[in-house]
Amino acid sequence: MKAKIPLINEFNFSEIKKENQFIQLEFEGKNYLRFMNPEKEKNHSQLLFNTLVYEFNTLPKFIRIGIASPKGHNYKLLGAGRFRKEGEKIVLYGASFDYLLQTNEQNAKEISKLTGLDIKIEQFPCFPKD
Repeated sequence: MKAKIPLINEFNFSEIKKENQFIQLEFEGKNYLRFMNPEKEKNHSQLLFNTLVYEFNTLPKFIRIGIASPKGHNYKLLGAGRFRKEGEKIVLYGASFDYLLQTNEQNAKEISKLTGLDIKIEQFPCFPKD
């Protein structure tokens, strides 16, 4: 039997002292949100790689040296950016220039609804819409 993978990684929000990075991904049809651990990762690509390898047991391809592919046979990177804590809310904003993505609003709303995490989204135009 497969172990259940949480929709949000374990993260102690009370220890947040400054902004940090996050990724939103779909794996085998389910949405996930991962917050960066600055002791383990330095950028969105490392966070994606570590999430895929250590949580989902999936080895991604690379689009260039050190940058994991945003799409694979069973996953897709949906959004990426920065986050900060404002009171009880987690604010998602900004973008990933490795992947030319910003916050995926639909993923954030679904995760918020399923977990009860109070998520606020600050969108500003970073990249042209498809």
